[in-house]
This record gives sequence, C-alpha cells and structure tokens, in this order.
Amino acid sequence: MKFKRFVATTLVLIMALGLVGISTTLAEGRVDGVNATIATGAHSSYMIDGNGVLWMWDNNAFDAEPTPMPIGDGVRMIGVAHGTDHTIALDENGNLWAWGNNARGQLGLGDTTNRHIPTFVMGDVVALSAGNGFSAAITTEYRLYMWGANGSGQLGVGDNVDRLEPTFVMHDVSAVSAGDSHALTIVNGEVLAWGNDSGGRLGDGTITNAVVAISAGHTQSAAIDSEGVLFLWGGGVLSPVFSAVGAVQVSLGAGQTMWVDVDDNLHTWGANPIDFIMDNAIAISAGVDHSLAVDAYGNLWAWSIWESATIIATGVMMSHDDATEDPPSTTEAPTTESTTPYEHHHNDTPENEGGGAIPVFVIYVAVALMVGLVAILIIKRKGKS
Repeated sequence: MKFKRFVATTLVLIMALGLVGISTTLAEGRVDGVNATIATGAHSSYMIDGNGVLWMWDNNAFDAEPTPMPIGDGVRMIGVAHGTDHTIALDENGNLWAWGNNARGQLGLGDTTNRHIPTFVMGDVVALSAGNGFSAAITTEYRLYMWGANGSGQLGVGDNVDRLEPTFVMHDVSAVSAGDSHALTIVNGEVLAWGNDSGGRLGDGTITNAVVAISAGHTQSAAIDSEGVLFLWGGGVLSPVFSAVGAVQVSLGAGQTMWVDVDDNLHTWGANPIDFIMDNAIAISAGVDHSLAVDAYGNLWAWSIWESATIIATGVMMSHDDATEDPPSTTEAPTTESTTPYEHHHNDTPENEGGGAIPVFVIYVAVALMVGLVAILIIKRKGKS
C-alpha cells in the first residue's frame, strides 16, 4: 500500500513540475518592451526597453534602426525626458545624466558647453522632465530642482536669470512637467504653475479635486484629477476646461493632445491624430510633429503629420544583445554600494510569443506517462507474486 502511495505521489509531482515548466517558459517569453519608457522631442526620440537599455533614433527617419546608448557602466535606465535639443535620463540608482545642447545651462553641469555623451549631473533623483532649454528633477525627499533657461521665470526661483546647475525650488513635490516656457507641478494634490502665461497656460487654480497627473505642452497644459477627469487649458483658454472622463495618462505636444483611458484606449486630438484605433496603449509621448505609443505587446508605434502610424520597434528587436556597435564612453557617475552589475536577457525566438512552451509540455507529459506505465507493471507483478 505504501508503495502505491509513493507511485501516486511521484506521478503528481511530475505533472506539477510539467505545469511549472509551462508557466516559466511563458513568463520568459514576454516581450521586453512592455515596460518601456518613451520620449519624443523636436528632432529625436528615445525608448527604454525591458532590459533597461536606452535607444535613440532620428524623428525624420521612420525606417532608421534605433541606436543603443549604454550609460555609465551599463547600468539599467528607468526614465528619460527629451527637450527641444537636449536629453536627460535616470538610472536605477537614482543618478541623473544629461547630454545635448547646453547653451542655456539646461544640462545642469555648471557651464554652457554642449555634451555629446551622457554626463552625470546629480544623484538621489526619482522623477525628471525636460522642456525647451530647461530641466527639472525631483529627489527622494520630494524636493524639486530646476535649471537652464529662465527668461520667462519657468524655473520658479523668483527671477529671470538662467541657472547653470540644479537649483532648489520647493518641497513636497510629487510630479513635475516642463513645457515650452512654463512648468507644472503637483504639491499635496494641487497643481502649481509658473513661467510664461501667454494664452492662459498657467490656468486659474479652479480644479477642486486632487490632481494625480499633469502635462505641460507648447502652449497648453493638462491635468487629470483623482476621479479620472481630464482638464485642458491654455492656447487662449484661460480656465481649465472639462475635456474627458476616465483618463489615466495624458501627454501634450505642440498642438496635439494624447490621452489613455482606464480601458487602455488611446485618444488623440489636434494636428497629429493617430489614423487607427489603439485599444491597448500602455505608454504615450506627444512631440512637435511626431508621436509615440507603446502597446501591450511591446510594439512601439510612431506617426507624424507626414507619416501614417507604423511599428518602428518591438521588445525583441530592442534587446540589448542586438547592439552591433559600441557607443562612445560616458563620463561616469560616482560609484555607490547600491550599484549593481548590468544584466540582460536575449530571446532567441524571433517571434518571442512563448515559443518553446509546447515542446516542454510534451516532454513532461511523455515522461509522466512512461513512469505511470512502469509503475502499473510493477504493481501488477507484485500482485501476482
């Protein structure tokens, strides 16, 4: 009797291992780009794939292959923001990096010299935003720092003098968005705005519910409150206008509004609407005349006022191992104990849709059947004896 129980237990364990093997294979087969962060500006666009690798390509070349940009010692990236002609990026250790045009000090490096490779700016950062010639960052203590162009008071420091280094602005900031020449923040659930108020882009403070998301565009502003109501103002509209319900994401460009509802449906208004229905958007970015969206399958879509929407990258293609050229070295950030070695995973299956799960299943089932048959024969022989 004990022997029969042993055989039954063995069969159960083998089948359980088979099911574990199936689920593990499916998990490993998910596309890398699903968790990507994207940013687009006047001249170029960026994407962070699921391996934490930052990629860049020219907005005017829809058929151009994205170029990998490892930063520091191959550390994983978790955020990127692209201004008019400069870029800032955040790694998993809270280090902020910057490169591009620095004529107004928008790189935050203490000078006005352009940088062609990512250069370390500051640490302890959890959020970032880049506007037209100025930048912003929030630290782990919810302290807001801004730097760069300040001709319209967009840095929020009380004057119109440019800042060449990160300058403290205020406490208790949970979100920031830098626009063309104005900025928005969320402080204790309220929207604060400063800078250029042309066309009413600063609003009038009439949103009553707590705000959970903001976006500063070229001449407009947007906010989503705690009930999912989307408000827009600016561009000649002085007071926030109720625009939609059920919103969870919003991105403003130059004359275009993009937002995603609770069911992941993408909506676009303005000069550069998408020409098909996307019902699984997980990330969006509106630029000058070029827009991006990532769907739930890890596909990166791009479209412009000249080009129809098309997939220009996928999570599989954006894998770090597909890089064929080594980018130039970068100015390294200070080494900390929290720094971890870079790891990446490459999927050999081109389609990368869980391929390999069925063969594993077949193997486990076959093994289980063989063991079962052997066990039955042994039991029968023991019964006869």
